[in-house]
Amino acid sequence: MNWGRICMLLFFGYRMAISVLRTHFNQFSDFLGRITQYVVRFIVRSKIAKWIADHGGWRGALSFVPSSTVGQVIFVGGLACVSVLAVFYFNSN
Repeated sequence: MNWGRICMLLFFGYRMAISVLRTHFNQFSDFLGRITQYVVRFIVRSKIAKWIADHGGWRGALSFVPSSTVGQVIFVGGLACVSVLAVFYFNSN
């Protein structure tokens, strides 16, 4: 397991959400909940969350990002969005 694989998992969820948004806008809110649920469950069950915590948390992920400030801002913003979605998921169940 490494930061690259974790980033690709999050990117996969993002791309799926964008694809559905572009093709089936009226079903987007239902799908967003399901894809968030899937990604969060996978992160928890696969012990990815523990690995992230053991490797410096989301701040540790910045060592994976290129040193440009713009890249870091985009990356951290994406992680923040995923974190917010995870909180909504756990609070709704």
